[in-house]
Amino acid sequence: MNTIKCLRKTERLQYDIFEMESLDATATMVAQSFIHSDPMAIVQKFSIREFAHFVRQLCVGVAEQGLTIVAKNHQNNEVVGVVIAGDFVTDSSLKIEKFGEDKFQPIMELFEQLQTQYMLGKQIDKNEYLHLHMLAVAPEYRGEKIAHSLVKICVENAANAGYRIAFAEAANSISQHVFKNCGFVAHHEILYKQYTYDNVPIFGSIEGHSGTILMDKALD
Repeated sequence: MNTIKCLRKTERLQYDIFEMESLDATATMVAQSFIHSDPMAIVQKFSIREFAHFVRQLCVGVAEQGLTIVAKNHQNNEVVGVVIAGDFVTDSSLKIEKFGEDKFQPIMELFEQLQTQYMLGKQIDKNEYLHLHMLAVAPEYRGEKIAHSLVKICVENAANAGYRIAFAEAANSISQHVFKNCGFVAHHEILYKQYTYDNVPIFGSIEGHSGTILMDKALD
């Protein structure tokens, strides 16, 4: 039986390195969070099943790296938040199996365009750039600074493992605010009104969020 590695405890929560025993609970929580609050996920009309399928595969792909952090309620061990993170070089070879119609492709292509801009002229080695793939908190636990704690604990854990830089694609104004408060700096933005996929402004209807911003933080 694996020993859960707890990185921080509060009166109500504990922050652990993700273990596979939390896979299904984590995938469901992220799906429930994203399909109702992430602007691109709302446009794409994901079902919980579709989104959880993607998250489950992503978590499996990064689990062994020990960089993903979950927040759990002490009393019932409920997963209430997660930041899914991994090594950028290693994760670039991850294969995510499609589930029905590939609704993720327009989102992934937007992220890849940002990453291409960001990585231009950089020499990237393994164990150097931490990629924060997803940040989610269960709706009933929002407003308690859990997202801030997840990001801070995640980057501290990565810095202790020798990572130099952490970066994320922040797709809405709330996550952008969280990352900014955690010391991340904005570098590149793709505006939803201007982005096209197959010559269609697929996210042009989004209101209240200007675009996805790639943000980073030096971990020294």
